[in-house]
Amino acid sequence: MTDSAKFRFILHLISSGVELAISVRGQDTFEQACDYLEELLGGGDGSAPSRSKSGEQHFLVDDSQLDAFRKFLRKLNAE
Repeated sequence: MTDSAKFRFILHLISSGVELAISVRGQDTFEQACDYLEELLGGGDGSAPSRSKSGEQHFLVDDSQLDAFRKFLRKLNAE
């Protein structure tokens, strides 16, 4: 991902109110990084962060935020 795409990605997350404080930690491809981010953002009711088996904190968002996030990832990936 180019620096410009990364910057737009961060701006999108901030503007949609999704707070994200993670490291993608050497994911091999953009698709793997997107899968990892979706895993961290998905699957909750938005009430509180959850923790994975490894103890990482996951940020839960509502379905509309997750759908918007997925659409944005697809658009970035198409560029």
